[in-house]
Amino acid sequence: MTKDEARLKIIELQKFIDTPEKPTANEWLEKFIQIPFDKVEVNIKNQIITYYRNGQWLFQKDLKNESLWCYYYEVWQFFEKEYGMNYKEIQALIKDVVGSAFNCRDATPLALRTSFIFG
Repeated sequence: MTKDEARLKIIELQKFIDTPEKPTANEWLEKFIQIPFDKVEVNIKNQIITYYRNGQWLFQKDLKNESLWCYYYEVWQFFEKEYGMNYKEIQALIKDVVGSAFNCRDATPLALRTSFIFG
């Protein structure tokens, strides 16, 4: 290896070192749901709790059917695209992180691909 090749390799390695590490899917979701209280709206109606941010619903807990609906385009799809996760992996992740934060670990996370929500 020549000195010039070594310098190029050092520059390449420095770029790699300086690139911030991508958070794990778990870390990303934990940060995502840490929404400042003044930025989130909660609507409770007919045993259904809906969480909104910026006017868009993100999660909806159906207490009667023990379901946790997730808005596909804001939540679910992100994990498919950014982390290559499949349906079951995303479901387990959401059940763990969101279920713990929203006190609904028994609810089954499901993706909803429409802006329509129940209740």
